[in-house]
Amino acid sequence: MMPARAISGQPAAGLRLARLADRLWRGLEPVLVWSPTLVLGLPLAVLMIGSFAARWDSRGLSGLSLSAYHEALALGLGDIGFSAALALVVMLSNLLFGVPLAYFLSALRFPGRALARELVGLPVVLPPMILSMSLILAFPGLLGGWEILYLGHVIWTLPYMVWPVMAALSGFDRAAVGAAARTLGASEWTVFRLVILPNLRGAAGVGAVLVFIISFAEINGSLFLGSAQYRPVGVALLETFMNLEIRVAAAFTMIFLGALAFVFGVAVLLGVRRHEKKVSREDKPCKNAT
Repeated sequence: MMPARAISGQPAAGLRLARLADRLWRGLEPVLVWSPTLVLGLPLAVLMIGSFAARWDSRGLSGLSLSAYHEALALGLGDIGFSAALALVVMLSNLLFGVPLAYFLSALRFPGRALARELVGLPVVLPPMILSMSLILAFPGLLGGWEILYLGHVIWTLPYMVWPVMAALSGFDRAAVGAAARTLGASEWTVFRLVILPNLRGAAGVGAVLVFIISFAEINGSLFLGSAQYRPVGVALLETFMNLEIRVAAAFTMIFLGALAFVFGVAVLLGVRRHEKKVSREDKPCKNAT
C-alpha cells in the first residue's frame, strides 16, 4: 500500500507538468506559426530589396535605383501582355468546355465514367515535359506558334476547372430539380441552362480564377512550347535569371507577383461582392415578413 504523502503528491506533480507543457507550447507556438511565413517571405524580401539596388553582384548590394524596373518592363512588358491574353483565352475556353464536361462526368451515367473522371486529372499527375513532347510530336506544324501554347495550357488547367464544378454538383440534387422542372414542361437543355448553371456560378468562378493564375504563371511546359515570338512571362523571367541579370530578374519577379496579386485581389473582391448580394437577397424576404 502506497504512503498517503506519495498519493497526494501525484496530482501536484501532474499539475506542474501540465503547466510546464503549457509554457513550452506558448513558446513554440509563434515559432511553428511564423516559421513557414519567414521561410517564404525572407527570399521575397531579399528580391524586393535587391530590385531597387543600383548594383547587385558578388560584393553585395549597393545604391538605390529604379533602373532594374525600367529594364524589366522594357524586356518583359510584351511577354506579360501575351501571358495575360493567353490566360484569358484559356480561362474562357475552360469555362465553355470544362463546365459541361464536369456536368457530363457528374450527372450522367455511362460505361467508363470512372476512367474518364480519372483521365481528367492526368495533366496534374504527368510532368509538363511529357505533355509538351506529346503535343510537339502530335502537332509538329504548330511548333513556334501560339496555337500549341494554347492547347498545352488548356490541357494543363482543365482539371482546375472541372474539379470545383464537380464538387459543387456533388452537393446538388439534380434528379429532384430536374423532375420538378420537367413537370413544368422544361427540357433537359432548359434545366441545365436556367436551373443548374446559375447554381454553378460560384464553383465556375473559383475554377476560372485558378485557371487564369495557373496559366499566367506556368513555366515548365512553356519552356518547350514557347518561342521567341510567343514567350510567356514565366519563361522570360527564367531567362533573366539564367542570364545572371539578378537585379532585372528581381524586378521582373516583383512585377510578376504584383500582376498575380492584382488578379487574385480582383477575384476576391468580386467574390465578396457576390456574397454580399446573395446575403442581401436572402435578407429581403425576412424583412418583408416582419
